[in-house]
Amino acid sequence: MALFKPLEKISSWRRISTAMWSEHTSPQVTGFDDVDMAEAEEVIEELRQKTGEKITVTHLWVKSLAQVYARYPQLNAVIVRGKPMQRKSIDIFVQVSVPTAKGSADADLSGVKIRNADQKTVLEIARELNQRASGVRKGTDKEIEDTKRLMDTIPGPVLKLLMRGITNLTFDLELDLTSLGVKPDPFGSGMVTNCAGFGVHAGFAPLVTLARTPMIFLLGRTDPKPVVRDGEIVIRPMMRACATFDHRLLDGYQIGLACTQVKEFVERPRMHPEWLM
Repeated sequence: MALFKPLEKISSWRRISTAMWSEHTSPQVTGFDDVDMAEAEEVIEELRQKTGEKITVTHLWVKSLAQVYARYPQLNAVIVRGKPMQRKSIDIFVQVSVPTAKGSADADLSGVKIRNADQKTVLEIARELNQRASGVRKGTDKEIEDTKRLMDTIPGPVLKLLMRGITNLTFDLELDLTSLGVKPDPFGSGMVTNCAGFGVHAGFAPLVTLARTPMIFLLGRTDPKPVVRDGEIVIRPMMRACATFDHRLLDGYQIGLACTQVKEFVERPRMHPEWLM
């Protein structure tokens, strides 16, 4: 008697994940920090009131991460032909959940890459991401839908070989496969995802191995917490941000530098008004 049976429905992302990961071996380094969101929440609300755009901490984080890459280009690394190299542009990928039926547990996962995020303001990032994310959820984003249809029709073992082959062709041989529906460096310099909308306090996301992205940040729920400020215990809105890094590309010093700088930018957005709008 068989102990297991096939799942009735497998999302596109889970099919891709099965093709990407096999063995439990990786060079991943994980860590977290608590971020004081008091000033960020004020700035986000001010931007919402001024522009009418739905701006969130995700957009602020994308901009902050992009500025860290702009300030420290050596962090914008990728492994090509077995050697660390530097990306020429700063693109940040934001993961987007795609719910299906209400109350269903088979929601899919997709995402949007914000190209040249360092050259865009928080407002511009928010507008672009909100527009693209809406298209992804409605199934009207042609780029995403074409990719999903392709992945859904390929058998699992073939998909695994195909994805590895495409990765080698686009990264190691630097071939342009755009005409086949394959975008170059689809995940870019870094990834940001947010689990606060699911009511999750904190969590860690795995590196997408075939994306060759050196870091991914997962933003948790913001809660009022007691913290020490100037020797006194006060209540502040605190968010736990967790991150995963590729230790082949980033050592402890560089990881600390990236985390410290992103946190500083998010906690003090008024220091850089030119980044906001």
